[in-house]
Amino acid sequence: MEPSPRLVLFALAALLAGCAALPPAAPPAAPVEAPPDAPPDAGGAAPRYRNFPADTLHELLLAEFAGMRGQVEPALEIYAIQAHETRDPGVIRRAIQIARHLRRHDVVLDLAELWVAVDPEEPDARRLLAFHLAAAGRVVEAFPHAEFLRAHGDPAYLRSLAIFAADAPRREQERLLALYRALLERHPEDPGALLGAAELLRLLDRPREALGLAARAVARAPDDEGGQLLHAQLLYELGRKGRALRALRRALEVIPDSKPLRLQYARYLADRDLAASREQMRILAEQDPEDPDVLFSLALVERELGDADAARRILEQLAAGGPRAADAHFLLGRMEEDAGRPGEAIYHYRQVTSGANLLAAALRAASLYAEHRNLAAARAYLGELRAIYPALRESLYQIEAEILSRHGRPDEARALLGRALEEFPDSPELRYARAIAAALAEDLPAAEADLRWILERRPDDANALNALGYTLLELAPQRREEAVALIERAYALDPDNPAIVDSLGWARFLQGRAAEAAELLRRAYEALPEAEVAAHLGEVLWVLEQRQEALAVWRRALAEDPGDRTLRRTLERLAPGLLEEAPSQ
Repeated sequence: MEPSPRLVLFALAALLAGCAALPPAAPPAAPVEAPPDAPPDAGGAAPRYRNFPADTLHELLLAEFAGMRGQVEPALEIYAIQAHETRDPGVIRRAIQIARHLRRHDVVLDLAELWVAVDPEEPDARRLLAFHLAAAGRVVEAFPHAEFLRAHGDPAYLRSLAIFAADAPRREQERLLALYRALLERHPEDPGALLGAAELLRLLDRPREALGLAARAVARAPDDEGGQLLHAQLLYELGRKGRALRALRRALEVIPDSKPLRLQYARYLADRDLAASREQMRILAEQDPEDPDVLFSLALVERELGDADAARRILEQLAAGGPRAADAHFLLGRMEEDAGRPGEAIYHYRQVTSGANLLAAALRAASLYAEHRNLAAARAYLGELRAIYPALRESLYQIEAEILSRHGRPDEARALLGRALEEFPDSPELRYARAIAAALAEDLPAAEADLRWILERRPDDANALNALGYTLLELAPQRREEAVALIERAYALDPDNPAIVDSLGWARFLQGRAAEAAELLRRAYEALPEAEVAAHLGEVLWVLEQRQEALAVWRRALAEDPGDRTLRRTLERLAPGLLEEAPSQ
């Protein structure tokens, strides 16, 4: 788990439960929208209501009865009107409670402004208004209220405004920075102002200035967890990695129980000393043995360091249930697959029923079925998933078609994709997959038709341009000039895509520019060490009389993917003896 680079210092107060009636009229017992480190204060004292005229009292009673009947929106409308008409703090508080209950943040902001106008010395009103102005992107307007709170012993909001400014326009960030600087002229060592200004300078790509302010803040308040974290992050971002590690080590001596600081320390250590990073993760796991994110991160490190048993114990604990169960099953599947136990790997992959790894797990399970001579089971499994997860049907069709093509059944892949396109006729992804299957079947008209369909709608689709250009290179040598132009256009759009670099390298070879081709193909193979790229690179090296290197490239590719059609065809022409060394197909 990558630790968050920032601490969220504003916490939303829990919304009152139940939507069929108004929230209780009793005021909150803690400051409204207070940051997590803000101390309780007297802001929750019961509001005092004055005597109201009969018509006002009648309206307020109507609102309460409406709430009892579940008509909360009309109740809010009445209370909001009466808050403005009476300007009574008790009525305003009650209206705010109802608005927050309904998550009507626009109404809360309006009422908070009214509350501050009525009672400018009330800290709860200032907290509420500062938070909602900042959340609405109005950070400059929020600043005076954060400054008021600082003067009244609550500095957290002052720094937090800079975090809210992350999505603000640059001009707004610069205006806010000017306010911080003005405050620092009056209070040059105020930690909140120092850290707020440092956060803004970081946003404005001025990390050296930010570091100076953060260092002053840390010297002034060494027990400020957020300040220590920002200071270390700025050091690291400026390339002073050793100093960042030392800063975090010193910070942990002051705040040994800080999870964010130790997570950041473990993360930075992982770049240079994974074993030391593991020790930090183990400390975190001891401090909080129920934290699934910490445990999962520790399992990743244990696996990376070769302690599969330790990783497995942690992952099996996580797989038993909880928010990381799917991730744990996926990693267990990878470990079983690496250990050569496909049955166990499939079991774990099939337990991944949610989360970001669901499609990846489906692909691996289906691939393992197919690789072990059970293509029917692979297809049945993917069919089951399409029934269970309708939103993933399109992607699951693509996975099944890819597996069919990979296992020598391009016609079945094309038929499947045809059925899928009846269901998703406007899917460029399915069109692309069908074009690739058609190209594998050497059906140029069908492949070109689908790729042209994509390019009519996405003229700058680099992958489609590359696929069409490469297909023409392979299947229509008389159209080489057109093919090269398409590939060059794709390369101009996406020069770091290794598949496109491979196509351009092969095109240059066919144009008789072997030295340039070798340079491009080496780049492609380094980024994408697949058999087809190896076939191209090896052939160019062979022609350039660099035959030992060519043979080494081919042998490696044969060991990893002995069935690749392009590789085998290349070797049949140039080095048939290598095929005799390859595993049987």
